[in-house]
Amino acid sequence: MMSILQTEGRSLKLKYLMELESLRGAPKQETFLARAPAATEATWVIRVSGETGISSSHSEDKTCQPFCDFPEITDISIKQASREGLPAENRVVSITKTDSRVLEMEFLTLQEALTFVSLVDGYYRLTVDTQHYFCKEVAPPQLLENLENRCHGPIMSEFAVNKLKTMGHGAGSYLLRQNPEDFDSYLLTICIEVMGWAW
Repeated sequence: MMSILQTEGRSLKLKYLMELESLRGAPKQETFLARAPAATEATWVIRVSGETGISSSHSEDKTCQPFCDFPEITDISIKQASREGLPAENRVVSITKTDSRVLEMEFLTLQEALTFVSLVDGYYRLTVDTQHYFCKEVAPPQLLENLENRCHGPIMSEFAVNKLKTMGHGAGSYLLRQNPEDFDSYLLTICIEVMGWAW
């Protein structure tokens, strides 16, 4: 039952994402120029799309090779690059997949690296897990606060009840959540037992 709900939720998110992109009329992908770590010039074109995930090509090659879709990502890290043993302004971004393959790319500035990671992180939250982030530097402050307070984001009561049911929790379990109509207030959904049924 849980896997069916996760599949339906993921399909719904992907459908929403594709619909949103079709309404915008803008390009369906973001493009970044990067290079292999320690290379001297931009040699890669990295493309990020809500529909196909992350792909790359060498700047002289128009054929784009898929690297991964968002559910395949297990880790993203940003580290400062070094040139001849000295720190540089450049940042190396590493994306690790579930099969342990790693895509490493070097961006010329911290801002470019953060923009790329923020985009991938946002797509991951939209299509895979709303309560997850890869890099604290780009995580929304509200998400960090909710996680620290062990609070779910703004969801309706029906969703909260369904979440408690699918997690198999019995009487006494609860879910603290932000009020979807007033983000400055919180609601508590509690599982109670009534005539032998716990909800």
